[in-house]
Amino acid sequence: TLKLVVLGSGSARPSSRRNCSSLLLHTAIAGGDSIDGFDGGSTQWSMLLDCAEGTVGQLEKHFDDTKCRDVLLGLRAIWVSHKHA
Repeated sequence: TLKLVVLGSGSARPSSRRNCSSLLLHTAIAGGDSIDGFDGGSTQWSMLLDCAEGTVGQLEKHFDDTKCRDVLLGLRAIWVSHKHA
């Protein structure tokens, strides 16, 4: 299962409704607990794309503590396409 989560789609000035741009690409193989629509399992990984400031806070808002921890522990890459403030 592959899922893209938009954590932020704002510009350099975040607002209360839009965080700075950041995307989470997450995949999981095998059965197990569900992570907000993601299949769980020991073969899960994630990648952050265009990881701007405030991204961890957005992950914490999107996932509960345990699921957020699982996503972060499965982090295999962070891709930054341009300079952030």
